[in-house]
Amino acid sequence: MRDPGAREELRARNEALRVQIDGMLEDLHRRSDLLSRAQSEVAALRVEARTPDGLATVTVDSAGAVVDVDLAPEAFARSTPSRLGEAIAATARDAAATARRRVQDLMAPV
Repeated sequence: MRDPGAREELRARNEALRVQIDGMLEDLHRRSDLLSRAQSEVAALRVEARTPDGLATVTVDSAGAVVDVDLAPEAFARSTPSRLGEAIAATARDAAATARRRVQDLMAPV
């Protein structure tokens, strides 16, 4: 290629491609950092919910799995095992739904 105009045009196109690729790489790194932070927040997420009567507190992780159930000392005196079990199960479902919404919110920017 001996034409100086053609060389300059080629250099300009190469530079434009370089700038475009650099921008894409920068965006990829930014998104990768966002994803990493979101994944860390999701992994650490815990949602706590209380039964309406306050006799039990259920904690779930980001997947909605129950990781803890805490019963008030008077739980068995103020409720029956059946009602307590139903309340705990309903509260765990509510906490899991909240966890799903929070995970969606955390992952939305990604």
